[in-house]
Amino acid sequence: MPTTAKGRLACENSQIIITELHAPSTERSVSHWTLPVSVESLLYDQRPLSEILNSVRPTTFGGQRPHCLWFHVPENNLIWVEDLFLKLEFPHPGWNGITGCSDESPLKRGIPAHARVDENFTSAFVPFLSYEKNTKQYSRQNYVQRTQRHDVSNQATLKVFDQSNSRSSKNSSVDRNGPEPEPVRNVNLDWMAPNSMLDSDGLDEEEKCVIDTYLNNPPALHIRKTLDQYFYHMLESTSERDQDQVVSRWARRVRKQMTHNILMVDQLWIWQCMMPGRNGLSAIVTAFPGRTGVGSSTERTYDDLRARVLARSGSRKYPIQGPHHLVGRILATCFGLFDDLQGQDMLRFMAMFEDSIGTIDNRESELFKKFEKDSTSLQHLSKKSYSFDDHRRTLLEQLLDIQQETKLLIEIKDIRDEIKICLSIVDIQKQVFAQMSDPNKGGKFEYLDTHVRSLLESTQYAFNRINVQAEAVQDKLNTLMDLKQKASNAWEARSAREVAVEAGKQGNTMLVFTIVTIIFLPLSFMSSFFALSIASFPKDQASGQTNWPLGLVSGYLFGISLLISIPLIVIAMNVQIFASLLRNLTHNHLVSIAICLIKFVPTFGSSNIQGYLHKCNVRLHKRRHVYFQETSWSTGIECKLPSPLELRAKMDTKFSTSANVLDFDEKAATVSAPEATESRTRNRARQEEACVKEEV
Repeated sequence: MPTTAKGRLACENSQIIITELHAPSTERSVSHWTLPVSVESLLYDQRPLSEILNSVRPTTFGGQRPHCLWFHVPENNLIWVEDLFLKLEFPHPGWNGITGCSDESPLKRGIPAHARVDENFTSAFVPFLSYEKNTKQYSRQNYVQRTQRHDVSNQATLKVFDQSNSRSSKNSSVDRNGPEPEPVRNVNLDWMAPNSMLDSDGLDEEEKCVIDTYLNNPPALHIRKTLDQYFYHMLESTSERDQDQVVSRWARRVRKQMTHNILMVDQLWIWQCMMPGRNGLSAIVTAFPGRTGVGSSTERTYDDLRARVLARSGSRKYPIQGPHHLVGRILATCFGLFDDLQGQDMLRFMAMFEDSIGTIDNRESELFKKFEKDSTSLQHLSKKSYSFDDHRRTLLEQLLDIQQETKLLIEIKDIRDEIKICLSIVDIQKQVFAQMSDPNKGGKFEYLDTHVRSLLESTQYAFNRINVQAEAVQDKLNTLMDLKQKASNAWEARSAREVAVEAGKQGNTMLVFTIVTIIFLPLSFMSSFFALSIASFPKDQASGQTNWPLGLVSGYLFGISLLISIPLIVIAMNVQIFASLLRNLTHNHLVSIAICLIKFVPTFGSSNIQGYLHKCNVRLHKRRHVYFQETSWSTGIECKLPSPLELRAKMDTKFSTSANVLDFDEKAATVSAPEATESRTRNRARQEEACVKEEV
């Protein structure tokens, strides 16, 4: 029993629901009774369980032997479940050694989905889809974060449980001497929050006390998670993702509602055990949290999962026949979120997914038609219009704008992401149920396979179907964006071509002005030159001014000007050719001449001069080799030239036979022929090694 005031308040106001099921006498007869008992009275009262049950059992069921007892814990609380198992004298619940049960982070806390089937003990831990009002989930998340920060700062002084783990001996909340209660035939939601007061956060005080007591010290409480909190548990926060669920966007867009339901992922913990000393009486223990949807309490008839298990409607019109049948009902009720709630408008989650996909598909069709219309308008835009440039710029901006497509693509990816999360949960449910119903592994629920498995198959089929639709819409959006990208590339190429044409026209204009300048610049210079007062120029006898005869000055003026202008005009008209010739001259012919001249430079027997000439020769060969490679790349003609190493080898051979021939001849004169050959080989190897090092 917790020792803190909040812990005691949590146990006093939280209730474990006890349901005793009997074999029905007729199909319409009542076959069970239900009563909520406080956690404090049931778990921490010193009386045995049988005495507690006898004190609250209705008189109409007195003397009858039940076929099973169902204990429902309204929270995924490890401490409460363990204490309940101690009260029932059962073995341990079965999570010892499982990692993640008591993780420090509430979002990472969870029991891996699995099932255990033994002869007298069956357990299963499986996630299932549920819902919650978005404002309440947001308030719970904020309160959990505040509690986390507070516990971290006060961890040294916080103590929730006493050191001895002693059990409290509080009196039971059930009046032993009072009149026996009437059987609870139709369980409603009134007991879930009797006279509970909601604060500004939207959470009742009982839930706050449970969070404060069991969230961290010890880490026993497994809180409810949104889709993204469940799947992206490694993220520190998923607030933005949680506020942008598919159902949230649908509610804001279609219903204009800011308060709505969102999808949640809850944990179902279920055990079936044989009660010791009760002559084969089975007990079923479940633990999963309650849920609160939008609307008033009278409208939220689908919130109470436990009551829906016992409700006799639709496929559940027949009474529960035994413990295995009850387990199947519980599984079918928890797994049937997208099957049982189609009658409630705000709980038709599958329809919300389909409507969201259809809206995006329709929007994509509108954008595609607009793209086609803008493309046609742009193609038929008249260049004679005075506002051609403005209209063209506007149409191009509209045509190439992909903001709407990007927004829709993000939305359809979010839809597919949530569908994949739901499919992963359904796959886990199928795996766990397969473990429970496999007769080869001792499964006892094989006869329930038809209903539960068909429910899972239909849910999986529905999600796969809308996933295919979403994938098709995503492909359409990708195609539209690809078309816009291709159109953008085409218009950019067209604009580049137009710019090139304009540049060519401007280049031709500049060429005309260049030619005119080339022609008239020499004429202007020569005219100014012949107008100078130079003594040797012809003079007018009367005025003494320079006076050229027309024929003579015209011959000089136009002859010299044309002699200068014509070559320059030829060069201007063929500037690329002359530039190529100049490059060929400087990088090929002059280099070849320099290579030939190096051979005739005397070395005077100096190794320094020889090494310097060797280095110059290598550089010249490299320069020539690079020039021929660039020439072959620019012309597209393959030019096969020796590599620098081959050139160096040839050059070394020439040097070894020319520049060093005297040295080799002197050695050959003093040593024998084999020794001279060996010496020459070593010398050449040293030269090659030096060349390689120099190259590196």
